[in-house]
Amino acid sequence: MAADIDGKPAKDDTTNRKLWIGNLDKRLSEYNILKILQPYGEIQNLELLFHKSGVKEGEPRGYCFVEFKTLEQAENALRGLNGKLALSKPLVVDWAKKKTGLTGLKEQEEKNVPSSTASSKNSLKSCESKIRAIENKLKLMESGHENQQATPQGKHPLLVQSERTRTHPYKKQERYSRGRNSRTR
Repeated sequence: MAADIDGKPAKDDTTNRKLWIGNLDKRLSEYNILKILQPYGEIQNLELLFHKSGVKEGEPRGYCFVEFKTLEQAENALRGLNGKLALSKPLVVDWAKKKTGLTGLKEQEEKNVPSSTASSKNSLKSCESKIRAIENKLKLMESGHENQQATPQGKHPLLVQSERTRTHPYKKQERYSRGRNSRTR
């Protein structure tokens, strides 16, 4: 993203009029968001994202992207909306950044792979390496189990001692007491 001397985005790129708005309440609809944004200028595009799969499928992700007609409108919205409460949650507004990260890397890898046979070979190699790693870990766990210390790490010595003396984990041990059914020493 090109930037001017002031730190503002360059005027020629359309992505520079795009804002990211986060910390949105799940109850806010597209209509509500449009009503919040309209006082700051003409909106070219609004993208409210939803979960595609899993337990939260169909629920809003909690952020959106909005593109204004001019850079000045976007700047006004950035200044005016950042920190403003919407359904008791303060909005977080920032300039939208170009797509990077894991999803961007996956797309680049797909472009670089010329055929499906190359990708299937890579996936087979990765599966084999994962299997080898799991087998090595199991061997390590088996060998470590035999050479285990008297007190396992993370347990208090008294807890370990009480576990050793019990014959059954749920059976109460007979204890000496002063009651009617007490045992004599």
